Amino acid sequence: MSEKQTLDTTYNPRTVEDKWYQYWEEQGYFHQEVDPDREPFCIVIPP
Repeated sequence: MSEKQTLDTTYNPRTVEDKWYQYWEEQGYFHQEVDPDREPFCIVIPP
């Protein structure tokens, strides 16, 4: 490891988050199915 790597001084979310958002959509992570036999709920403040 004799080569030096330089890191960006600021975080650019577009370089990372666009890729992941597309992956999440392709995997169906935002898809939901309604089960009429279960009581609906809402998460007010996620962890």
